[in-house]
Amino acid sequence: MTRDALALTLALIFAAAVGLGWALRWIWGRVSAPPPPPSDIAGALARAEAARAAAEAETAALRHAHARELAARAAELEATMSGLGQARREAVEWQAAYERLVRGQPE
Repeated sequence: MTRDALALTLALIFAAAVGLGWALRWIWGRVSAPPPPPSDIAGALARAEAARAAAEAETAALRHAHARELAARAAELEATMSGLGQARREAVEWQAAYERLVRGQPE
């Protein structure tokens, strides 16, 4: 074996050893790697859905309360308008009676 052939053979053996070592290290890293930490996407989704449900319930309660308040205000307005109409009619009657008294006409 010549000197050049020996050098080439040793170079190939070292290259193969480096390649084999790299491949074995890569395989060992894949096999023995700790599992990735579980993502908390499911927990975040559950919390988001619970917050959404709570917000919807609160919104429904507020709408119901506002509807009740609006109905009460509408009833109060109707009663006030009815009373105001009655007061105007009585005022017209009183004014007519006063004008008849001023003119001296009996009722």
